[in-house]
Amino acid sequence: MNILIDKIIEFVKLKGDQIKVELIGKLAKFLAYVMTLMVIFFLLLLFFFFLSMAISEVLNHYLGSQYLGYFVVSGFFFVTILIFVILLRSGKMHQVFKEIIVDMNKKEDA
Repeated sequence: MNILIDKIIEFVKLKGDQIKVELIGKLAKFLAYVMTLMVIFFLLLLFFFFLSMAISEVLNHYLGSQYLGYFVVSGFFFVTILIFVILLRSGKMHQVFKEIIVDMNKKEDA
């Protein structure tokens, strides 16, 4: 009887370790995905920064002003941020992020 209990305890410990390893693997994949997204986001941020500066300069040239192009581009970004905030408050962005995470988890299991 004592041998059976020892085997059951050993089995439970092994199953616990297996679950830990699977969890660590999923967490590592998720963190790698998040880090990749962060790098892409940073590069896109730099791209849009320099693109907006270039567009501002072109608009300044065509509008004959030293600063009006910057105001136009800033207004565009302001409207974009307002739309983003409205989407966040409505809960639609949370739903999108939730679906992305669930889909990513389903792909890992497959």
